[in-house]
Amino acid sequence: MSKERHEEAAQGFAQGASEKPAQPGKAVNLGQHTAVLDEASGTLTLFEAGTSMKLSADEAYHLLAWLNDNYRDRLSTLAGHTQQAHRSTPDYDVGSPQQEHEWWEWAHHASDDELLAALRNCPSWSVTPAHATRTALQERGYILVGEQPHEVTLQRRQEENP
Repeated sequence: MSKERHEEAAQGFAQGASEKPAQPGKAVNLGQHTAVLDEASGTLTLFEAGTSMKLSADEAYHLLAWLNDNYRDRLSTLAGHTQQAHRSTPDYDVGSPQQEHEWWEWAHHASDDELLAALRNCPSWSVTPAHATRTALQERGYILVGEQPHEVTLQRRQEENP
């Protein structure tokens, strides 16, 4: 089905699922539900047969942040998706602030395995890719063991019991 036909079908489903017509915006069929984001107001509406739920822009943002910060890797695994399929590793030769930003952004979204693989490709600890990947792994509760990036192994930080 073409993208346009898919969006039209999803929009039609969304409009039929509630007493009120769907908000303007692009609809996406999620499976049993359809989502419509009104870009003007930021309102996210989820539709199911006969019912709908609206989230304000603030609520939609908090939901996205909560899922991304806490469940991104787990949901990706459960859905059978891999982060690698969506984002390729940035260029290791960082020569501009934008390229540095790309590394930090990539490290924030990469899986633990992707981060470790990228770190092992770094020539030293002083380059941006090593710093971004090391920081992301440490923020996720890992201790990095090894003198050089290519030697690194990971250990989970043990929580201290009070």
